[in-house]
Amino acid sequence: MLPPRRFAMPLKKIFLFAAIFFPSILSARPGHGQEKFPESWEIDATLRSVFFLDHDLGWAVGDKGTLLKTEDGGREWQSISSPRDIIWTSVFFADDSTGWIAGGHYRGPLERSVGLLIKTEDGGKTWSNLSPPGVSLIRRIRFADPSHGWIACDSNQLYPDGLLKTEDGGASWTSARASGESPLLLDWDEAGQLHTLSIDHQVSTPAGFAEKGPSCPVLDPQVMLCLQNGRTIVAGTRELAVRSKGTDWTQSTPMSSHDTSNWICGFAWNQHAWLAGAPGNLMLRSEDGGNTWHESRTGQNFSIVSIFFLDENRGWAVGELGKIITTKDGGLTWTCQRNEKRQTAVLNLATDESKISLDAIALLGGSFGHLCGISVIGEKPPSGIQHLRMSQATGRAGGSVYWRSGTTSARFLKQLVQEIRSRRPHVILIHHRDSLMKQWIVRAVENARNPGRFPELAEKGITPWKVQKVVSITGDDPCDNSVSIQQFSAQLGRTVSLQARFAGLLVDESHVRTGKADRLKWNTLFSSLPTTVAGKGMTNGTLAQSTPECNRSGQEIQIDNMQQFRSVSNWNSAIQQLGRLSILSPIDEKTWLEHVTASTSGLDQICYAFFLRDLADHYSSLGKPIMADHSERLILQKVSGTEIGEASLWKMIQRYGSLESNFHLNSLVANRFADQHHPATIDPKVHQPIGPRIPPPGGSLRQSALTSRNIDVTSASYANATQLMEIFQNRFPEAGSRPAVEFLIATLKSRTGNRSSLDRLLDQATGTGNPGGTQSRILREKELLKADAVIPGSIILWDVTGQRIHLDGRLDEEVWRKETSTKTPGEKLRFAVDEDFLYFAYTREFRQAFRAEPSRKRIRDESLTSFDRIRLLIDFDRDYHSAIELTVDVRGACNDAIWRDSQTRDASFNPTWYVASKHENGRWTVEAAIPRRELPQSSGSGDIGWLIQTDYLTAGRKEPVLSRPGSLFHHERLLLSSRLPLTAISGVSPQAGVPVKVGLQSTELPGVKIGSAQNPGTAN
Repeated sequence: MLPPRRFAMPLKKIFLFAAIFFPSILSARPGHGQEKFPESWEIDATLRSVFFLDHDLGWAVGDKGTLLKTEDGGREWQSISSPRDIIWTSVFFADDSTGWIAGGHYRGPLERSVGLLIKTEDGGKTWSNLSPPGVSLIRRIRFADPSHGWIACDSNQLYPDGLLKTEDGGASWTSARASGESPLLLDWDEAGQLHTLSIDHQVSTPAGFAEKGPSCPVLDPQVMLCLQNGRTIVAGTRELAVRSKGTDWTQSTPMSSHDTSNWICGFAWNQHAWLAGAPGNLMLRSEDGGNTWHESRTGQNFSIVSIFFLDENRGWAVGELGKIITTKDGGLTWTCQRNEKRQTAVLNLATDESKISLDAIALLGGSFGHLCGISVIGEKPPSGIQHLRMSQATGRAGGSVYWRSGTTSARFLKQLVQEIRSRRPHVILIHHRDSLMKQWIVRAVENARNPGRFPELAEKGITPWKVQKVVSITGDDPCDNSVSIQQFSAQLGRTVSLQARFAGLLVDESHVRTGKADRLKWNTLFSSLPTTVAGKGMTNGTLAQSTPECNRSGQEIQIDNMQQFRSVSNWNSAIQQLGRLSILSPIDEKTWLEHVTASTSGLDQICYAFFLRDLADHYSSLGKPIMADHSERLILQKVSGTEIGEASLWKMIQRYGSLESNFHLNSLVANRFADQHHPATIDPKVHQPIGPRIPPPGGSLRQSALTSRNIDVTSASYANATQLMEIFQNRFPEAGSRPAVEFLIATLKSRTGNRSSLDRLLDQATGTGNPGGTQSRILREKELLKADAVIPGSIILWDVTGQRIHLDGRLDEEVWRKETSTKTPGEKLRFAVDEDFLYFAYTREFRQAFRAEPSRKRIRDESLTSFDRIRLLIDFDRDYHSAIELTVDVRGACNDAIWRDSQTRDASFNPTWYVASKHENGRWTVEAAIPRRELPQSSGSGDIGWLIQTDYLTAGRKEPVLSRPGSLFHHERLLLSSRLPLTAISGVSPQAGVPVKVGLQSTELPGVKIGSAQNPGTAN
């Protein structure tokens, strides 16, 4: 056993590392999409905006950082270098030298977008960043002259109205209006006057004065046009309405003839107006201000995302698959200038985002170079952030576009047929969990190739199409075939698994596959190919593999860095070897860093971040939380600008400011010392302590150990959390101003004596309306500060000091006969406390046949998934991010852990506690006690109440997967102590016990008996 002096110094280094790591964190700027995809990936990127200064000079921008320029009217387009991880949404030029491009990207860890605005003053040779601090994704940009302009962005806490203006060419920005409401749609008229459509479909001006008149009748408005004659046109999913100032809205055309179209973009010039959308083969045009409309055929089925006209004749349109079309006769006829024959090879169809297979897209699109697209067809309309998130995720995986169409179940088959005929894929992918899609897909494929089905589609130019193969991506089910996604791809420069995980940073990892599996498996649902090749690959033998228009040409990325290839190939074994190391001295730390450096030699920034992420997860699974923190801090030091770096920064803030996490780290340190001076009794069969140690006089083992070495882990952790919070707020001002984040930061600061932020939030909190989420938490904190705090619906913690509770599962003590606030029929949960133990009792109907095993030995951290069980999460400091977890199954077997943040379950938390489980008369009863010294000790306002979450998990059901920061407590109950006198609580008997403050330090009494002679409680 190591002497104390070997780890006394590292303990301080473990926590007091700010001076070493913070300078590098502060100097690093947040990443703005610096991933360098191959240039060939932009060939099929969706174009989202087009702008021309004259008949020759024009610009087009879109996904994957695509930035194109033409000087000959579009006959040839020049690609300009740009960060490939950016989605450009809007382009505007004041003259041939001065112009602006806007867009942004999605930042997964805190579920938000980041806006980006760049400016050129030399025609695009050089660019400067003029992004307003904390701005979200910028949707549109418009300038009246080189100085005066406006941008429309997604609303957030810093810019709630989503509209900003500048008077100095973009160097500074201010709010464009004072309404405080982000517009649903907007457009500028030719005079530069901005008009908006509010959430209630009222037309407004920048001053915020709504015009008189009814709301727009379009249910799902997608585009708004302001004409010179004062008319407003609003169009959406198969709907179109026109209104003159001061009049009612009117349907200007029988929309039943256009029930195949979703209008998503438009353009107005004088009295002329054009509308286009998905599919893009049909365009509407009007020459009389929207009174009458005429149809035009573009000859392309791809979705049109943006239109621009110089005058009533000359115009361009851009959209999916990177296609650009142009007209010289006002939109009557169109010709294709770019990617005319480009065609989708593989289409991933899904009913929602959770059924998308990013690893399949990464394999087929990123590695093999097939043009892959995604189409989500469901009743729920897309939100702006969902569209951005999946567009970026698809691009990262190597896909070409993200399509989405809303529909109802009654139109589902027709919509599927329309998607297939419009996209014209050779191979269709679906997910095996997508039951609705599996039910309809084969029928839809058969209908799509039948000319006699849905003839109205053919009349609009959406002609029949024959799909060659339908593949179902499966999980652990038996499959036709599979392929390894852990092999290194020369085209990707990393494995398919890593590429899919890189894309999966943007999506909910509990739903969308992230490429962590060893193999990609599939079943063939339909194939028109010969049986000899039908199951030999997802695209083998299909035209998707052999048609040039379905594939990217050229392979820019090769294995030019053999060291990265070797490091990726040795990934798993290197993590296993590093998992055996521990840091107990400065020499150990140096050795560990040398091993990490050798294992990651040659890795690019993304691979390096993922390696450290996997290493931290591996240490957590081994019960080495301090080593996991070392890995997290290395992420902060080396790759803080990545999304993984941002996630690690947020995790470290949660952990260092968490009462539960600091208590656990204190316990680890104290046990290290205590094991040397007070060895525990060890059962050789389970190799774990079987009973509580008898504490020395004057306090617990942990207290005496920490005091003897003068180690203040908690105060050092809080100091680190404070400094990390300052870094986080400076780097991510918009994220730091979000209510949930602001509340957590204010709560953490209050633990170090700085209550100003929390007091401000509490002072501003009101109970008006129907508060939810963060607002309800703030209101709860405000109630707890009252002198007579009793929150309705809370569970009362009864003080049973001086009384004896026997753990026999009978619940015959008077305190257990009290009413509870649990509302589940047949379920009751009660809590009690004395000076030394926290007790809980749980009863539930359980009529299944069950035979107890009285002689069965309890095993530490046993798997309980094969049995029904009750799980308790107790959040002592009410930060909603960390908690103590206690689980008991119907056998009385136990499992315990600590949630160190909302995504890390640490099984190294191993308290000694006692349980009795009993089955009688169709009911299951659990009676348990856990020593107070095994639980965090609250202080300040934390001694008033704890958050309790209970989950009843049936046999075979795994613990709920937590995916988002702050999702630890999906529903919360309050364990409340009252400050009222006993006589003021209605229905409370003095003999049964009184409510008390919880979490206060108490003197431990050794030798307390908590089990009866008939059925003693057994140590876990």
